[in-house]
This record gives sequence, structure tokens and C-alpha cells, in this order.
Amino acid sequence: MKQPHWPERWDFRKGAIYYRPRESERADFDGKYYFRLGKDEHEAFNTWFTRFPHAKPRTIREAIWMYQATDAYAKLATKTQKDYSKALDRLTEVFGGVAPGDLLPTDVYDYMDLRPVTAANRDRSVLQNVMQLCVRRGVVKHNVVRDVDKNTEEPRDRYVTDEEVDAFLKYCSPFLTAWVELKLITGLRQGQLRSLRVSDWDGTRLTAQGAKKGRTVIFEGPGLKEAVDAVLALRKGRRLHSMYLFSTRYGTQYADNGFQSIWHRAMAKYVGEGGQHFTEHDLRAKVASDRDSV
Repeated sequence: MKQPHWPERWDFRKGAIYYRPRESERADFDGKYYFRLGKDEHEAFNTWFTRFPHAKPRTIREAIWMYQATDAYAKLATKTQKDYSKALDRLTEVFGGVAPGDLLPTDVYDYMDLRPVTAANRDRSVLQNVMQLCVRRGVVKHNVVRDVDKNTEEPRDRYVTDEEVDAFLKYCSPFLTAWVELKLITGLRQGQLRSLRVSDWDGTRLTAQGAKKGRTVIFEGPGLKEAVDAVLALRKGRRLHSMYLFSTRYGTQYADNGFQSIWHRAMAKYVGEGGQHFTEHDLRAKVASDRDSV
């Protein structure tokens, strides 16, 4: 059923949302009298803002959909886009029906007070991106989110000792053991490790994608060959040979939540036996700290 808040000339028909182009617009819509925008509002507005780059959102919900239709959003790294999507869902739930021009800094502060410190800062940054696009499209003159101070975050200062690592490894599978060993040599982020390919290893040097797109970082030296060989040994006997260095039994790259499940199970056993909890990211900090102390 057609909704009163839809733009002019939108209709619901045959289970989807359509736009009825004016005669002067039909050439831009494949000559169609009814142009299919999408099966739901999200998809329809995404198509709408793509086809009409100067269209102005009337609510923050529409502004969020407009933001998700931009090239900048499409070019975000997969994990970043996934995190942004979750943040945008939360922001839509709270601010969806608010007109961009009615959003006040106090509204954002109230929202941030209900979220964990770090998560609130991240959501604020995402909302700032959305509102900046509204400024660019002429919907509002000023991005009020810029007036909102970020929460002060306490830096995490957790150094994992060699003894703790050795104790934790007793609860790790061969896969996780190989992961930790390579992590401690390279200091790569989780996403970088998951993305490593067999072709990145030439028998002496390991080439990984850098933190920024288009950049690479090369590792070589003591212990690297043994660490990579341990990863490659995990692949023996499998019917499927994957392009990824760390791969699932199906030959696919490990998803973020799939790896986290493996890590959390091992950590739960370690903590249950009296070990002190640490994160996979803490190992990256350990690598940096150990290098600085040499």
C-alpha cells in the first residue's frame, strides 16, 4: 500500500515500489512508464537517491539510506561496512523519524549516554558522516554532530606475557596455535591474517595487504618459515585446496564471527582454569611492545 511519506509519483504495485516518471524523465528511466525502485523502502530509497543525486531526504532514516547509496559507503572495507550497517540500524531506530534540520546536539548526547563509551563514539562518527552528506546536499546548513564532543576513552593497556601465551596455547586447536604463532611474528590485524593467500608466501617472504588499500607489507626473517609451514600443514589431507592460507574445511575464507567463535571457546577454557583474559587484538599490541623493547 502506498505510504503518505513517500515521494510524489511513487506507487506500490505487484509486490514492489515503483516510480511513475514524468514524460520528460522517461528516457532516464529506460523509457518505462513504471520504473521498479525496489521490493521495500530501503531498496527503493537507495535506488531513488542513486538516480536522483540531488534528491533531499526528509528524515534521518532517508538520509541514512541516501548515505548507503553513495560510492564512499560502497568502497568501505567489508568489515567496516558491516560495522557501519549495525550502527546505522541503531541510529535509525532512535532518530529515523526526525527531520535532519530538527536534530539537536543534546539529542546526540542523550543517545551517547545510553551506549558504551567506545561504541557511542563510533556511532557518533557514523551519524556525523550521514549529516555531513545532508550538508552537502543542501538539506541543512550545519552539521550539528560536529558540535558533540566525543567520550574520553581509556586506552587499553594490557601486555600479554610470554608465559600467558604459552599457557593459553595449551587450550588452542592446531589451527588457533598456528594463528597465534604467525600473529606474534607479523603483528597483522585479524582481517589481514584472514585475507592471506597461499600465493602471498614465496618460501622466504610473506606479502600481506597493508592497513590502507593499495599498500603491501613484506615479512621475512627467523621463525617465519616455521610458522607458515605450520599453517600449510593444516591443509594436508583436505579434498578442497583453498587459495587462502587460513581456510575453512570448505576452502573459504574465515568470517569474522567464525574466527571469533574459535577464539572465544579457547579463551573460555583458559580463563576457566585460572588464566587472565586477553583479546586477540592484545597480541598485536604485544608484538609492537616487544619490538619497541628490543
